[in-house]
Amino acid sequence: MGNFGESVAVFGDTIVVGAPTENHSGRIKAGSVYVYVRNGNEWDFEEELFAASPFNHEFFGTSVSLYHNTVIVGMPGHGSFEKGGAQLFHRVNNFWEYDGAPLATGLGTGEGHYGRSVDIHREIVAVGGDLVPPKVFEKDFTDAWVPLGHSSLTTGGTAVAVDHDKGNNDDILVLGGYNKVKIFYHEDNEWNENEDVPTETDYVDDGDAFGASVAISEGYVVAGAPMTHAGGLSPVGEVFVMDLNGAIPNFD
Repeated sequence: MGNFGESVAVFGDTIVVGAPTENHSGRIKAGSVYVYVRNGNEWDFEEELFAASPFNHEFFGTSVSLYHNTVIVGMPGHGSFEKGGAQLFHRVNNFWEYDGAPLATGLGTGEGHYGRSVDIHREIVAVGGDLVPPKVFEKDFTDAWVPLGHSSLTTGGTAVAVDHDKGNNDDILVLGGYNKVKIFYHEDNEWNENEDVPTETDYVDDGDAFGASVAISEGYVVAGAPMTHAGGLSPVGEVFVMDLNGAIPNFD
């Protein structure tokens, strides 16, 4: 199992675990994802997932996210020039099926490495790369995954998270990178940045990697800063939380 546990996700009684450097199908570091389901007090193996057409150094399983019976898997080595991408699966009667073709997120030339981070909420998925604008997709009435206003996203980042604001009935995208965390709301098929909330915190310095990881749920935004120091030479890291529903949203 190559780098088994590099990425993990859980929803209800299901766990998915990425092993992005696993060799299989005659391919080196093609990667795979293991699925487990709870059976009483035990977690039983259910299935191993692979890219539809595995290639060498695809690193399928670098990132994973799970929502009900749908999982999205990042594969940053996918495609020519390592543009990257992501593959979706849907579980039907305890079997996992490919949910459409791989998302063609790495457009143009250069090493976007899309699939470094992924997230899914309801029928919205986001795919992040190496300091490039994220790509967002939604499932339409034909059950196909189609772009969701991502042409309006020009800010680069490395970490992504998505959620739904029940109060305003808007989808929310959190983007981390460049030592900042930005919040976007989806309106009229465009993603508009919420400029009323802070993107930085006074508790970190340049190089602390604030926003290297992000998550959002019920209005709470969590951002990791793994390279912060506490007086010593080695980084110890910190995590910051902001309540978007608070009177004065701020990262604490």
